[in-house]
Amino acid sequence: NSGEYQLAVESLLKALKLKEEMGDKKGIANACNNLSVVFKEQKNYKQSALLFDKVLSSSSSEDPDILYNASCVYSLNGEIKVAINYLNILADKYFYSDQDHISADADLENLHQLEEWKSLLEKVIKNSDRTT
Repeated sequence: NSGEYQLAVESLLKALKLKEEMGDKKGIANACNNLSVVFKEQKNYKQSALLFDKVLSSSSSEDPDILYNASCVYSLNGEIKVAINYLNILADKYFYSDQDHISADADLENLHQLEEWKSLLEKVIKNSDRTT
């Protein structure tokens, strides 16, 4: 429902403004992440990607969930290299290991034909083997 999305956007913008006034970098990152997800659900990938640009350029972007969500949005927005880059950071730095999820995520389907995707999946599988 568009009315519910509009209410969510308004609430998240208020939260973002408050976090900015407080200088709460982690709170800003979380508010931007949540707002980006709402824009993604509305299929407004460009606006969502702009918010992720803001979050990921800050020093508070070290959240694996934000990196994953951003990768999805960049993929949907056609920014393939950016999406692959953040997924590689997720695999290399945070040892992302959920092969089933990443392989089935429809947001990432347009990456599957890339050579970089194959090497990314190899990392994810190795990370999975590490944790078992």
